[in-house]
Amino acid sequence: MVKDKHEAFTLHCIGVEKDTKKSNSHHWTCKYCGKRYSSGATRLIQHLTKVGGQVAACKEIPDHIANDIRRKHLGLSSGGPSHVRWYNASPPQPSTHYNVPETSQDAQSHFQASNTPNISQSPTVRTSTYQRQGELGDASGHTRTSLTWLKEKQKIADSEITKLVILENLSFNLLNSKQWKATVKAISEVGPCQGWTGPSYSDLRRRKIDEEKKKIDLSLLPMREKWSRYGCTILFDGWRDRKNRSMINILVSCPIGKLSWVKACTQKASSMVIFFTQKGKVLSMFREHSKLEIKKPATTRFAYMWIVLSRLLEVRIPLRQTMVSPLWNDWDESSLEESKSMQRLCLDEEFWENVKVVLNILTPIYRVLRMTDCEGATLGLLIHMMRRAIDDIRAATLVTTEQVNEVLEVTLRRWTWMHRPIHGFASLLHPAFKSPALYIDIELLSDRLSYMSRVIPSHLHNEMLEQISCYLDERGNSTFTFPSYWDRASMVKPLFWW
Repeated sequence: MVKDKHEAFTLHCIGVEKDTKKSNSHHWTCKYCGKRYSSGATRLIQHLTKVGGQVAACKEIPDHIANDIRRKHLGLSSGGPSHVRWYNASPPQPSTHYNVPETSQDAQSHFQASNTPNISQSPTVRTSTYQRQGELGDASGHTRTSLTWLKEKQKIADSEITKLVILENLSFNLLNSKQWKATVKAISEVGPCQGWTGPSYSDLRRRKIDEEKKKIDLSLLPMREKWSRYGCTILFDGWRDRKNRSMINILVSCPIGKLSWVKACTQKASSMVIFFTQKGKVLSMFREHSKLEIKKPATTRFAYMWIVLSRLLEVRIPLRQTMVSPLWNDWDESSLEESKSMQRLCLDEEFWENVKVVLNILTPIYRVLRMTDCEGATLGLLIHMMRRAIDDIRAATLVTTEQVNEVLEVTLRRWTWMHRPIHGFASLLHPAFKSPALYIDIELLSDRLSYMSRVIPSHLHNEMLEQISCYLDERGNSTFTFPSYWDRASMVKPLFWW
């Protein structure tokens, strides 16, 4: 009876053809080294396991595949009797070396000299060789190659990841993040590890968090060393998750908003916006009269109250038209006290005058904040813009003198707190504001000396002062003397100018 083809031919060979002259022989080509042979399963196993014999050892097969074949077909496993009859049948020892029967001196060199005509073999060895060849031919074909096994493991892992995303309600965008790919790679490099399921709940929320914090602190050490010199720290503009939801909100508190007459106006404006945006029927009626949408108040949004008030002032007429329209009178909730109160507020001329007053006093500060939030280098503009804002506040016409003084007190107090020497030094060198008045500006000259003493060695101070004088006098360096260059100075950013 002809035995079935050994599984090794299917898993590790290509172009396998049955040898018509020998019952247990095949013509086969190794899919790793590409060499073609004619033999049975025994020599194929010798070739794949790099043991050699009457067939050359494969030099291209990966080591982990060769080791799997050794463990399966040659009995080189951690336990159980050996599949090769000429190995010792005693229990395996911790050592990786196996005992060889003392009566068979040729067994040690069996793979190197088996079936060699010049070497006489004992009947024991020939019998064991026959038995071994028969067993190799009868081995089951359920074990896949490492490549197939790896693909099956990957399918299982993909299925578990899919379940995790579904059951824990995670965003699909998580799988696109770099951190996710780094996490999967790190777990895969751990390899098989019995009993390890990752950090525990208590370990993660305590020790692991503390470890990550220490890593961040270490990475910030080079920056902290510069704080004493430059007086800078880290500023956060806010973090958002993959669904654009705020994770860390940096709230910028404006002291002007705490003034009683400003706070009263902004609270009424907020209630008006909430009423129109949360009631679908009212919002639909408003859209019949306006093409502009109402801006919603958001406490974490940059200069949010100025934006809300300015938009309300723009849509003031559509808001009033909504309150006196037939649709409003036909609305079921128009007779409620909340609706009547909002109707009175929209038609209240005093409220809209207060909105104009608040905008009139906030607009100069809003310009400064918008400028600092723009792209590019704006440090040199800050003092110049702040001085203009203070002058505009003093010249405001819609507010009383008392209100002007309150706003100026708050603004100057905040400006004194945040002012740094680098602001004055950058303002002194900004080409758009260059003028002879800078020579006698005590504040800017004081900032210049303070900043130079912190960032420039003392022996270079005179050279630096000379260069600044040449710049202000338009002399010395040829770059400072061309009139055409100064004509375009105000049209370029300082970074490009310098």
